[in-house]
Amino acid sequence: MKRIAVSVVLLFLTASSLLFALSPRTIALDSPLYGKMDLLYLSAGKGTPSNSRPWSADEANLILKRINRESLREGEKRLYDEIASLIEDDFLLILDDVAALDLGADINLEAYVHSNTGYSKESDWIYGYDERKPLLEASFSFEFLDAVYSFCDIRVGNGKYRGSDTLVDIKTAFPNGIGAVIPSSEKIGNDISVNTVIDSSMYSGHFTHNILTSFGDFDSIFPKRAFLNAGGEHYLVSFGRDRIDWGNSNIGNFVVDDHVDYHDYLRFTFFSDRFKYEFLTLFLEYDYSSRQTEDEGSKFLIGHRLEFRVLDTLTFSLSENIMYVSRTGVEFKYFNPAFIFHNLDNHSIFNAIAYVDADWNFAKGFNLYTQFVLDQATAPGEGDDQSPAWGMLLGVEYARILDNGSVKASLEAAYASPLLYRRDAVDFLIIDKNKLSTTGGYAIDVDFLGFPYGNDSFVIQSKTDYEAKPGLDFSFAIQQVIKGSLDIYTSHSSTGNNEDRPDIRTGFLHGALHYATIGTVECDVELNKLTRLSYPDIRFRTALSYIARYSESSSFSDDVQFVVSASVEL
Repeated sequence: MKRIAVSVVLLFLTASSLLFALSPRTIALDSPLYGKMDLLYLSAGKGTPSNSRPWSADEANLILKRINRESLREGEKRLYDEIASLIEDDFLLILDDVAALDLGADINLEAYVHSNTGYSKESDWIYGYDERKPLLEASFSFEFLDAVYSFCDIRVGNGKYRGSDTLVDIKTAFPNGIGAVIPSSEKIGNDISVNTVIDSSMYSGHFTHNILTSFGDFDSIFPKRAFLNAGGEHYLVSFGRDRIDWGNSNIGNFVVDDHVDYHDYLRFTFFSDRFKYEFLTLFLEYDYSSRQTEDEGSKFLIGHRLEFRVLDTLTFSLSENIMYVSRTGVEFKYFNPAFIFHNLDNHSIFNAIAYVDADWNFAKGFNLYTQFVLDQATAPGEGDDQSPAWGMLLGVEYARILDNGSVKASLEAAYASPLLYRRDAVDFLIIDKNKLSTTGGYAIDVDFLGFPYGNDSFVIQSKTDYEAKPGLDFSFAIQQVIKGSLDIYTSHSSTGNNEDRPDIRTGFLHGALHYATIGTVECDVELNKLTRLSYPDIRFRTALSYIARYSESSSFSDDVQFVVSASVEL
């Protein structure tokens, strides 16, 4: 018995030493690594890397090692080496054989100019709050034994809104509530305020910037990224806050999309050359009050995702996900990673959604990709008191790496049916609370966890990314958005009561249509690559956008938006 125990211990220690190859560092979604890896896979005809992101350094290394560097052309080898350098651990201070520390800091200066002051909400901007950079961003991280990693960032910058912005009480503006996340004014009562911003000087002025000029503008909701990881060569366990993204899309993904500010999560990921399993729990905001109050309930997204790399050129994944709302206490039995969530059929606290995606690299440089999500369908023998709810995305992309640059182009269309995400008891809308420093309260926004354009929408987009030379990148995109009349504030029920079933009978899109045509040109410059300057890392970015909005029932409006940004990494 002792021999067996000793053998097991030795086997565990040996396996552990093999697993701890790189620090289990999470690579941020805004890292250029993801775009470069996608480009290399597509150009080399190796299919697509994992569409469940972010990756750990170990997973990124496994993905890169699938490609034989010696089989690549010269331009592809250059890109391969760039990716390898981004994966490598680079800690500022190696304390000993066990621990290492790192510090980072970025200084960002940005200016925002637009022509139409009537575009006065954050959602009116292409370069909105989630894209804008803080004036100062610092970070601290450490790792132990290449097995444990922790990261935290600190930001100094403007918040999403100013304390002096124009507020309206949602109870007055939308007395029937918003979806299933904000109840009717009658249920909320008079003693609770639920305020939202309808006009913000942060976005309305012809000229604004990211320089903090008043404490009333300070963004006190940080860190945006803070987590503790434990991982190795084929697994990662991560708990904390970061942005998560599931799927391959330039428009937006259907279940979990990265257009939000951050996700609070617990994530288990296991990956090999041909298979990846992920179990994800998102901790979502439940309280809709503008005051600082204790939550009276909890809301979670629980999902498991299986990704299969069937061939080098064919990858598909499927996931089953459930939204769980508890008002009386959390039942941990529902967080079973191997359970069939659809069988949790308590309509008052659960809402399940199924998802599948596929990528087919059908020719070298070409990739065909799709997503399909099913929120509600009527099975044989079931009643028809709820309308179907589903979404689908289809796209094709092409990439080629040149000797000193690259080109990547895509054409994509996405459709979300009028009642996708909408339910009477538990839905897939989320609450975003933003602190107003001058009042001590919060401004409440309601958003979609998945597809950023929400239900009742059809979007077509063409995008081209062109690297003229290392350090000089251009991007061109044109987008057509068509929205029906069943927006996030409109009741999903024919009775007008959000507590009733979503039974509105709709066509492809519902009611009067609303259109938006958007064109954007961007230029990114990395001074270090252009001039071979070693330190500091200096970047410039400019973006010019034109937005035209029109509908069957309202007048035409447009806006020209210009952004200029300069960043120094210390």
